Amino acid sequence: MRLKVVILKTILSVVVLMLAVPCIGSNFKDPSPTALFVETEALVFVLQMDMAKVLNDKSKDPEYNTAQLIQKMPNNKIQSFNIKIKARGRTRRIQEICEFPPLKINFEKESTNNTIFSGQDKIKMVTHCQAMETYQNFTNLEYLIYKAYNQLTTHSYRVRLVEVTYQDTKQNYPDIVKTGFLIEDDDEMASRISGEISTKKYGALIVATKSP
Repeated sequence: MRLKVVILKTILSVVVLMLAVPCIGSNFKDPSPTALFVETEALVFVLQMDMAKVLNDKSKDPEYNTAQLIQKMPNNKIQSFNIKIKARGRTRRIQEICEFPPLKINFEKESTNNTIFSGQDKIKMVTHCQAMETYQNFTNLEYLIYKAYNQLTTHSYRVRLVEVTYQDTKQNYPDIVKTGFLIEDDDEMASRISGEISTKKYGALIVATKSP
């Protein structure tokens, strides 16, 4: 019960912030928006991959695995991309914490021309972590916090909501349908704000504005 109260208070704080920040952040203009992060509706796609290889790779530097991303278009057509995919992160790759880790999607750049993923190379994706609905709420809340921060400053990572169906190519896992979100690449964010990426202690990536 205490956890639910904390979550409710946090969600309420985010909602209040999102109602307030348009007045604060209305003067901020994104200097170079890309198609992927301009639209606000959720992207709907299927990820077909060897689930065991991706989910169970607990090595320090997980390997990319071949996969396919199948996007469902508004006109009921589909668009397919041959991609590489791997688990990412540290804490969320610990089995006792997340049964489903965050992912990194690696596109073949040429294949993205004239699509919603045009210009994209590697994209981070935040996933649901655990199957319980509470964890889906955590993911939704994390997405809202990113969006609220976007209203305050362009010096923030842009995100895009996604509705994903995960399909195991080996058919050892049932289909999983969950909501997650994509995060702007570090290099793209740094370029967008005329900044540079600094590697700090513990391997954290900090985007800092270049001095005039």
